[in-house]
Amino acid sequence: MAYKRNKNLKDLLVRADIGNSFTHPHTGKNISINKYYTCESRYVVYLNKCPSGLAYVGETTQNVKERIKQHKSNIRCKLLHLPIPAHFHEMKHTVSQLRYQVIDNV
Repeated sequence: MAYKRNKNLKDLLVRADIGNSFTHPHTGKNISINKYYTCESRYVVYLNKCPSGLAYVGETTQNVKERIKQHKSNIRCKLLHLPIPAHFHEMKHTVSQLRYQVIDNV
């Protein structure tokens, strides 16, 4: 017999980088972020980062929290036709290694 524990708060949270700048992954240039964003912000451009140093830039009209939850679900469900889950699967990254940062609004 096996038991599966319920999800706890740690399982639901993603580490957000709320810094006021980020480094461009290809050029190494430091880029400033001039506004304050929250997980409820909508119409934003965001940066997903992985431990291997690659970055994915996306935009969403949804709030950030919902979009990141979708990315996490796609990784867990191994939807390999999508770029982020395919990369995470290939590099053997875990959902907990997903990092994101809102960088601008649309």
